[in-house]
Amino acid sequence: MREKARTAALAAVLIGWSVATPRIPSRWHPVPHALFAAAMSAQARAPLGLRPPTLWAGLRWGLVATAPVVVGVAAGTAIPSVRDGMAERVLPAPTGRWLLLRIPIGTVWTEEAGYRAALGTLAERAFGVFGGRLIAAATFGLSHVADAR
Repeated sequence: MREKARTAALAAVLIGWSVATPRIPSRWHPVPHALFAAAMSAQARAPLGLRPPTLWAGLRWGLVATAPVVVGVAAGTAIPSVRDGMAERVLPAPTGRWLLLRIPIGTVWTEEAGYRAALGTLAERAFGVFGGRLIAAATFGLSHVADAR
């Protein structure tokens, strides 16, 4: 029962975090996000897969998953209307900080460590593989409701 309560508490914290983060000044992004995710992972004692052989397997999967995306984007740029739309888009400034810090650390690390590692680990312990994945997916979806508005 204790694991179920911890899972529910972490799910609530993650949803609350998604409501609170837009109020954090953007100049601080991604520091609070990275620290929050690291704390959640440590608290859950979640395996992060950052040591061999899991690391190498993850990198292989990531490269295989990335290939069709790269091909799709490259093919999309051959379509004139897509290319024009991309040219008109104003990128956030500074673009390098956005691409190298905000997305990988402030978004990807935060979501992977918080939802997949921390919540996924606790939820699977408490509710089994299917139930744990369902809870993690539902929490992830609920935490993005505010962004979708």
